[in-house]
Amino acid sequence: MDLDIGHASYFAHRGKKLNTEEGVINDWLRAIYPKPETEFYSLQICSNGEDPPDGILRTKTGGTVGIEVTELVDEELRTQKIPNKKTHKKAATRRAAKAFHDYTPDKVCLWIEDRVLSKSKNPFKTGCDRAILVIYSDEPSVRTISELRMEPIKQGLFNEAWLLLPPTPNTSGRVAANPFCRALAIPLCV
Repeated sequence: MDLDIGHASYFAHRGKKLNTEEGVINDWLRAIYPKPETEFYSLQICSNGEDPPDGILRTKTGGTVGIEVTELVDEELRTQKIPNKKTHKKAATRRAAKAFHDYTPDKVCLWIEDRVLSKSKNPFKTGCDRAILVIYSDEPSVRTISELRMEPIKQGLFNEAWLLLPPTPNTSGRVAANPFCRALAIPLCV
């Protein structure tokens, strides 16, 4: 597991689902565990059809942790259809214009709750000792959140859930400033 990165690696793999999932899991590991290699010895990414979960971590104590990965995006934007190739450019421009709205913390918390509840309906195909949901986002207004103020989400699948955010933009010029992703715990009723 190569985890020594200074950026959100999952943005480097847009369009490559398995690579993105592996990048998200690696970035989450680095954000949560100072030295993940002391806790875990391997990460297996599940192929399409084998998931959920998207990845399985094997612990040094012999346990397994299933990790499900999902992106937090504006649902209205995500579900827009592009009618045909002639209107593709115009539709893409409309989507881009909508893409960077400022969303309130309450709206973001509603999105998060929706994603947790949606993902908790799909039991893992592989038995795991623990189940973790990692929700990642690059929405600009989501990046600025420093804590999640929300009631615990009632669901029955996940032991933990996290919102993974890219590093705070580095404007200092120092390479070491804000090098890693941030993970915020999502409150759950387990």
